[in-house]
Amino acid sequence: MVAALLSGRPAGEPDVQARFVQRLDLLRRTRLKPNGRRYTQQEIADGAGMSRQQAGALINGDRRPPWSTATPSSGSSGCTPGS
Repeated sequence: MVAALLSGRPAGEPDVQARFVQRLDLLRRTRLKPNGRRYTQQEIADGAGMSRQQAGALINGDRRPPWSTATPSSGSSGCTPGS
């Protein structure tokens, strides 16, 4: 996408679900608990105010995140939306 934009070509519409899953995966790999382990789906769900099943479906890419879900979940990880 960046290469297309730099060369003056249109980049096309971003796949919001794919970006969300990529960012969530990145957060799960880089935001670790003090003991060095990843947060569980239940811990992510608790922080985002959703059920473990909803968190699992989002993590696995089985469900599209509504904006009302995507925004609060980014805040629970200490990240700002869009970063």
